[in-house]
Amino acid sequence: MDQQEKKVTKPDRMTNDSAVGRILLQQVEIMRLQLELLDAHGAARQGHFRRVESRMQEIPGTEPVRQTPASPDEEQVRSRSAEKASMDK
Repeated sequence: MDQQEKKVTKPDRMTNDSAVGRILLQQVEIMRLQLELLDAHGAARQGHFRRVESRMQEIPGTEPVRQTPASPDEEQVRSRSAEKASMDK
């Protein structure tokens, strides 16, 4: 009887393993699509920013939108993190 139970449980385990594998592959595909969607959203935002900037240039007396310079605190944080990253390598 023990041999029959082993024969029954072994195929079930293989079926479960393949089902888990399929689920994992589906999750990977979902994450890939989410990243692609985020990338497309970011590109769309960049395009929108460029369109707004070009419209601003058409209006007399306006300057192009510029990124504000970083504060000294932000610069220190960036330099520290860059130093730490170079030390970790």
